Amino acid sequence: MEIAQPKVSESEATAPSAVTDEELFCDYLSARLEQALESLNASRDALIAQPQEYHRAVEVMRKVYELRDLKKQLEYQRGRLNTAREAAGLAPVVAADIPVSQIATEGFRAAQAEQADKIMATLKSRPRTCPSCQALLGIDATQCSCGHGAGESESLSGAEAPANPPRFAR
Repeated sequence: MEIAQPKVSESEATAPSAVTDEELFCDYLSARLEQALESLNASRDALIAQPQEYHRAVEVMRKVYELRDLKKQLEYQRGRLNTAREAAGLAPVVAADIPVSQIATEGFRAAQAEQADKIMATLKSRPRTCPSCQALLGIDATQCSCGHGAGESESLSGAEAPANPPRFAR
């Protein structure tokens, strides 16, 4: 019975274990970064589907911070990898040598701007609530029946509506 040996590239065979360990951890962080990006995109899609859900926006922000943290960890790890490679007498890995799968193109940015415009239009078309008396305000209302100007302060969202049923403004 023959045991299959894993294929080892020539550079891996001659590289010290410290370099190999750093490369493995760098690969792990790269994979985690890809997963975090996919998770962020899924959370963004959920937010676009339900822009009125506050917890979806919070989730997107949490994922953005997680992605930033992973990018910093990967950058630090690449520095450690280059230090180990230099100590072993190998050429350092240049950032251009590392494949980047997610580069924002102009088309992507335009699509994101269009989605943001749609979300803002949806939010603007929703009825507002007077911050003073909690009465529902029409889309075109400039002043509430209590005398509070509609543009004086940000109105409450539907998720923050009071427990008491609101009065309707005239």
